[in-house]
Amino acid sequence: MENIIASSSASPLEWKNNLLLLLDQRKLPDEVLYLTLNNALEVSRAIRDMVVRGAPAIGVTAAYGVALAAIEHEPKQAIDALISDMHLIAQARPTAINLNWAVERMKKHLCSDRIV
Repeated sequence: MENIIASSSASPLEWKNNLLLLLDQRKLPDEVLYLTLNNALEVSRAIRDMVVRGAPAIGVTAAYGVALAAIEHEPKQAIDALISDMHLIAQARPTAINLNWAVERMKKHLCSDRIV
């Protein structure tokens, strides 16, 4: 995970070059700092550690975490690893409704040919 300090207006997240740039909301309003997240474990930690806050932002971050896992675990033969990463993300904050909704929605689309 890499830290990037930005001086322009802050957007909560950005997808760039198959990486997730996530605004570290713990630093606001004093600092605008983005974390570069590379995989599902880093996304899970960011959600758990409250780098991202607010139900919609948590759900979107979770969906991008699943996308990172899908990229990491290509081809489809790695579906078990992908499902494991989805579970890891969902457990970051088990009571977050948008988090679980986003992971389940991604699971439905990515694993539609397999019962999970």
